[in-house]
Formats: sequence, structure tokens, C-alpha cells
Amino acid sequence: MHTRAGRWTAALSIFPPPPTLQALSDAPDDCSGCLPHASSFLTSAARASTLVTFLIRTLEAMFARSVVAAFVAAPFIAQVAFAASCTRQYTVKEGDWCDTISAANNVSTYQLAAVNAGTIDSTCNNLQVGQQICLGTEGEDCKTTHVVSADETCDGITGTYNINATVLYGNNPQIDSGCNNLYIGEVLCVAETIAAPEGSAIPVPPASVTLVAATIAPSTTSSSTSATPSATATDDDDEDLPWCDEL
Repeated sequence: MHTRAGRWTAALSIFPPPPTLQALSDAPDDCSGCLPHASSFLTSAARASTLVTFLIRTLEAMFARSVVAAFVAAPFIAQVAFAASCTRQYTVKEGDWCDTISAANNVSTYQLAAVNAGTIDSTCNNLQVGQQICLGTEGEDCKTTHVVSADETCDGITGTYNINATVLYGNNPQIDSGCNNLYIGEVLCVAETIAAPEGSAIPVPPASVTLVAATIAPSTTSSSTSATPSATATDDDDEDLPWCDEL
């Protein structure tokens, strides 16, 4: 700032101030000396106009350079912010897709989507070999995970890990209210407390997956059939019995 101010001060010093109106009024009545005064005034005005143009162009150049510098620095700043907040990273390999990465690295399906929002799409169809993605961020990294298999339910999972449903849904907000959209291979965070990052990225199950609900056989209610009660002997049956004296 001091250097630029010095340059402007130097630029201003080369332009003498225009003559005052008093100087013009001092000209004789026949105005024989008006022309030199007027010429000097016009010359100073022209110099002032040049100075204004110079200042405007200088400011425009400074603004343009600032915009260009900000534009060039933006990716670097974003990369630094990414590196500062991301605690675990992974380089995509041939054949990878989101759930295989999650299962191999103890990161939930939701967390992988949340920390890579804007990089990985909701269906995980845009992974590139060699791409570097984040697995977890500082202070919000769930590493206790469970891979969903056939016939599992939310109640069964919460029972296995001794957690309540509120925590399970909080760490895995992609699960619907009825727990009907679990799919085989999905990776859930099963931490005892809320550990997953906040975010609006909700992963969408790939079309090729099998929903767990489709593997659970409907429960059948067994009805117990009462046995037909045997006939109870009555006094009328005594008529068929022989009398003692007839024996």
C-alpha cells in the first residue's frame, strides 16, 4: 500500500495546480493577457484529465489483477482446506465402487457420500481411476461399521451392537423411517454415539443391488387347532352295564 501511494503522489507532483480564478481576474481590462492565462488554464485542465484517466486505468488494472489472482488461487485454497479437514484419504482403483471402498476402509456409505459431496454423485457413477477421495473428516469420522447382509433388519442390527434406533438413524440418515430400504452390501455406521458428519448428500442405492426386504420371508402365523374333546361318560351309560346279580 505504501509503494502504490508513493507512486500516486509522484504522479500527482508532475501536474501543477491550475491557475485560480483570481489569477484570471488580474488580467488587464483589454484582455491582452487573457490568452496566456487561458492557455495555461486549459493546459492544466488537460493534464488533470490525463491524471484522472491514469488513475482510473490504474485502479482497473489493480482490480483485474486481484480478480485474476483470486481465481487462480481458488483451487489451491480449496485443496488446502480439503487437506486440513480430511483425516483419511483413498485413491480410487480399477473396479472400485463406493460400497466396496466403504467396506474395505471402515467408512459408512453415508459418510463417504457426505464428505465427498460435489465430487462423487449420489449414485456413485463418476469415480475415476487415480482419483483421490476423502474417507473421514476431523471430529466427524465414524470408523465402527457394519456391512448389511440378507435377512437383516434395523432391530437386529441395533440389538447386535447394543445401540438405540435414534443413534442408528442419526449416523445413517439414508435409512427410511420403516427401515425398508436397506440393501445387501450397504455399509452402516454402528457407533454408540452420533459420529457421522452432517450433510445433505444422501446416497442412492444402485439399481443392481438387492434390497434386504426382498430377502426376508413373510412371517406366518401358526394357528393352533384344538383337539376335539372326547366324549364324557354320563349316567345314561350305566344302563348298558350288567347288574351284579347277573354276573
